[in-house]
Amino acid sequence: MQSGFRKLVSTLVLALPLSGCGSDESSDTGDTGPIEQPCANYASARCEAMQRCAPALFDLEHGNAEACRTQLSAWCTHVGNLPGVQAGPKAIGSCASTFDSMSCDMWQSRRDDPLC
Repeated sequence: MQSGFRKLVSTLVLALPLSGCGSDESSDTGDTGPIEQPCANYASARCEAMQRCAPALFDLEHGNAEACRTQLSAWCTHVGNLPGVQAGPKAIGSCASTFDSMSCDMWQSRRDDPLC
């Protein structure tokens, strides 16, 4: 029960900064299109960084690389398709690149950062 509640709170906390605020009008940022592949890339990069920088935490939260990629890719796609969320394929791809080049010290300092 506690774990499910924690996941729900984490999802909401992570989704809120990505959501649009104050206007019902959509803003065209030019960053539109399918997000499934960028989300898969993001999931791979984030899982690899976590496995490299915090293997015990990785094992506890995900168990293995495939489970991690599946969970994070599904989460990214779900959150990215929520109404008002402004995270298109370019932004998600940029986030994946950030994880690819991140040192473990940087990963540790930004581990709980809701933004990429």
